[in-house]
This record gives sequence, C-alpha cells and structure tokens, in this order.
Amino acid sequence: MKKFLIAIVSLVMSVTLGVSGLFGCQLITIDNEKDMAQVVATVNIGKEDVVYKKDVSVAYMNYGYVYEQYYGYTKAQTIDLIVNSLVTNRVMLQNAINEFDKGDAPYDTVYKNPQISDKWNIERYLTLDELTNAKYSVYKDINALLDAYDDDANPTIKNDTAPTASRTVPTNAANDEEITTPEKQAYIDKGFDISGKRHNAFDELIELFENNGLKGDEYDGRTLESTDYFKKILISYQENEIIEKFQEILEIEARKTVTYEDLVAAYDKDKQAQTEWSASEFAAAMSSATASSPLLYGAYGNYGYVYNLLLGADTIQSALISELNADTKLTEAERRVERAKVLAMTTATDLRAPWIVSGYDMEATGNTVKFTGDYTFNKDFSLPFQGTVKELTAKTDEKDATYGVTSTPKFTLNGFIDMMEEYVYGTTASNGAFIDSTFDYAESVYKSAKYSATVDAYADKINELIFAFSTDEGSLNTYMGYAIAPEVDGTDSETYVTEFAAAARELIKAGGNSYVIVATDYGYHVMFYSQVFSGNYDAGTFEEYLDSLDFDKGSKTWQQVYEDMIANWNDFEDTDFYMYALASTLSSSIVTKKVTEVETTVLNKYVYGAGETYVKINQDAYADLIG
Repeated sequence: MKKFLIAIVSLVMSVTLGVSGLFGCQLITIDNEKDMAQVVATVNIGKEDVVYKKDVSVAYMNYGYVYEQYYGYTKAQTIDLIVNSLVTNRVMLQNAINEFDKGDAPYDTVYKNPQISDKWNIERYLTLDELTNAKYSVYKDINALLDAYDDDANPTIKNDTAPTASRTVPTNAANDEEITTPEKQAYIDKGFDISGKRHNAFDELIELFENNGLKGDEYDGRTLESTDYFKKILISYQENEIIEKFQEILEIEARKTVTYEDLVAAYDKDKQAQTEWSASEFAAAMSSATASSPLLYGAYGNYGYVYNLLLGADTIQSALISELNADTKLTEAERRVERAKVLAMTTATDLRAPWIVSGYDMEATGNTVKFTGDYTFNKDFSLPFQGTVKELTAKTDEKDATYGVTSTPKFTLNGFIDMMEEYVYGTTASNGAFIDSTFDYAESVYKSAKYSATVDAYADKINELIFAFSTDEGSLNTYMGYAIAPEVDGTDSETYVTEFAAAARELIKAGGNSYVIVATDYGYHVMFYSQVFSGNYDAGTFEEYLDSLDFDKGSKTWQQVYEDMIANWNDFEDTDFYMYALASTLSSSIVTKKVTEVETTVLNKYVYGAGETYVKINQDAYADLIG
C-alpha cells in the first residue's frame, strides 16, 4: 500500500535516514552553509513549514541515484521529484494535524494529550507507546552509525568451516514477537555507549555531522542528543507516526465497508466455482494452492500431497549411476538393485550453516544453536543445528551474539533415519512397513513405515527437516508439499520420476503420518504423507473451514475476530491466515481508491489549485544542484 509518497521520501527523513550516502561525504562546508540554508519551499496550511536546500541536497545524495540509474530519470527530473515529494509530505502532515485537531469522524478517536494545548505540537497527538517507538528508532539508527565507525564492532572473522552457499529461509516462519514499550524504553535509557575505543567512533560521527551541517549550534560537545542530527531524526520519526496514523484511519474506514457477510459470500462463491472444476483443473489448482488460496472442494479421488526431502546423490554417485544407465546388459530391475548399492553410501548434512553466519534469530546453549523467529516454523519444536558452533562476539545491549560454524558432521543414511524418526515421531521403532515386495518398484524402496498416532506439530517438524537437509530447492516453502495425481491413464503424461510418483501414490493411500524412502537417479527421497482427497472433499461452511485452521480465536466468534482484524490490520500483515488474505483481496482496491482520493483532494486544494496561497517553491534556490 502506498504511504503518501513515503516510499519516495519519508517526510524529512531524507536528511537523516540515508546513512550509506552520508558516509565519507562532505555535502556542505562552513563556507557554503549559508547557501545550503536557502529556502527551497514554504508550506503553510496553518503553520509555516520550510524546506531547505540542504534537505534537497542530502536527499539527492542518499537516494537520488536510484532514480537516475534504475528508472532513467535525468538529474533535473530527480531533483524536481525530491522537491515535490518533500513539499507533498509537509502538506499531508499539516492536513493530518488539522483533521486531528478538529476531531470530526473518523478522526474523533485520535488521542490528544490534554496537557498540550499547542495544535502544532506533534507530541499532542502521539501516545506514550508512539513517542517511545519514535525515540527508540532514533537510538537504533544512531547506534548503527556508531557501529559503522567502530572497528571493534565489525571484526573480520574467519570461521573454521565458513559456508559460502546461501540457504533459502522459510517465508512463513514464526516471527519474533515485537519488542515491548518497556523494553524499548530500557534501551533508550541506556543511551549511547561512547566509552573506551568507541569514543573514536563518536568523534568521527560528530565530524560527519559537522561536515554535513547536522551538528548544530546547540551541540554541547558531549552528547549526541544535543546534535541537530538527533533532533531532526526524532522529529522525522514522530511526523512519520502522524502520517501513518492518518492513513491507517482512512484504511480502516475503507475496510469497514467490506462486511463479514461479504467474506462469507466470497468464500461460498470460490467454493461453488471449485465444484465445477474438471479433473485437470483440480490437478492444476493443487499445484498452485496456498494457505491463502486453498482448495475448498474436491470431487476427484486419489489426489493428494506429499512432502519431499531429497538426500541428493553426490558427484561420484551421479557418475556411477550414469554408467549404470548406459549399461545395456542390465535389466531395469538389476539396474535399480545396483543403483541402491551406489546410493547406500548417501550421507546427509545440515545445510543451514549460512543461517548461523547471518547471525540473527538464534538461541545458543554451549556449542549448539537452536533457530527461532524468522528461521523456524515452530519455536517449541525447532530442530537444532546438526553441527557445532562457537561464539565469535558476545551479546551486548545493542547487538546479538554472533557465531561461527566449527563442524557440520555427515549422517549416514541409517543415522539420518534414526535422527529423523526420533525428532518427528519420538521413537526410532518402526510401526511396520506399508510397501511390500509385490510393489512394482520394491528394489527402489529403502524403507517405509506407517504411523497412525497423532504427532505434535507434524507439518512444522517435517518442514524443519526439509529446510535443514533437502538438496531439492523445490521442496522448500511449498504449501503442503508436492501435488500427486492418480496414475496416468494414457490421456496425460507422468509429472514425476517413475519410482517417486509410484511411491508417492502408495504413501497417500497409507495416510496417517507415514513415510517412505525411495531411490531415484537423483538420490533418496524421504517422503512424508501430507494430505489426500477422497473424492468427496468439502471444506464445509466458511466458519467450519476457519475452525479447521491453526488459529486460536479464544472465546471470540469469527465475526469478532474479523472486527479485531480490521482494527489491528498490521498485526496480520505478515501472516498467511486465510481470513486476512480473503479480506485483503476484497478490500485492496477499495482501500487504494480511498487513500488516493483523499491524497488527490488534499493536493488539489492546497497545491495544484491554489496558486501560491499555501505552497511557494523557489526554483532559483536549487537550480545549481541540477547543473
């Protein structure tokens, strides 16, 4: 969702947030500070606000190159864009304050501090949480600047087994909980650590501010809080809170026009459409289904999903398998037997070492790391890294500890199976094979086991294993695994390798929490049961389907959950919760239209249709920036 041009310029934060653009740059000096203090624009729809040439210059240095290098803007077009964006944000800010002050619906619910009577005091409209959040952001940003100048905070470290390859991360991980207001306040209260060698970073930062006209006349020679930089960034974050609050109110009002009954009707319409699918349409939908766009009806049986964890053949094994395939003297059955001998030496290694180097969302006990937050599906059942680590830098108030990888041991195939069974099922004792010797590809099956008992966090555990060990990138971040159709009947073609497809079909028949390990030329596929459609699948009513999902609504009705969602929309933004996805689809165009209409109305009133009554731009003041 567009945030009133915030995607281009976040209020006046162009002066403060483009940290990388400031490093080493001396945009202004004492000699031309007067020139940079020229007024480029004034905005007054209740209070005079000024945009200085310095604001435009620093904004250009920070992100102007993006528009020139990636969007083909000329320098003149980029400078004009920056000026117009700075002006637009000042207009939208003042308009928001005017609306908040009047207190008419829908802005009558906006908090107003009764102890502040000045209409234009930004703090009047911000709650304690919002004020703390703004200040916390300032301290985080400036600590990041100090870190950038602190050599001790950025050591060059070589890990014993430094991984070079990347590893995909889960898209629907269990994100860390938000930092609470008391925690943010505690961080603020600690202030900035500029003791010892870190004082050198402080000195360099002050020099940076001075070179860019951001130290200010009120700098006390001791504290970063007394610099213009600190004050500007604090005001910018506070203004950002105002702008976002204004837009969120508009969005909430727009979303309210989509009722709970509208969701029910949309669900029923989607399900009805699925009742009319052909078998091929159903199969195609299986492959594209997601948690936010699920299958609601299935008239075709023996379709299902399986999770695939591939323990891939290494280079030597692949070469030997190629030789077997080229040997015309071998029967197909003999070839599979010989291939099984080659693959018997398959090993498994935890592939998440790059996550260790990334260094966030981890918990360490000794030399063992357990992933949390953005790296895991279920914190309670997160699979620890199957290797050893060492601490490289200790945890501080500002930064998490960092770790290096010291070993990534290889599991034998049987060793992997023992570890896998213990992790998923809590036992290494097989409950009996469900694929016997009469199976057409029995020579390819290494092991199969049928588990009918309930398994806690079954899908989460399987996905943890897949992200840790699977060499098949396509198995990562799937909805419910790979879609499996019934055996081909001559009217279509096989989607998967023969042995994989045959074993997968047996697996979905077995059901429960079963698994099968089958060989193909690619290696061993450890496949787990996911879901099967019996031919009369019906997700039920809207509320029955919601009841089937992993969502704790407590004592609330689903309608009450929806009403809470409308009021706290951002809390659901990073989830794939079906109700949120459905509501988002129905309301997206309505919200965009509403926000755009308000922005257009405000700009037409104060900028485009009012001459210089409210906004004045002095192009001569920044003409030399264009060159």
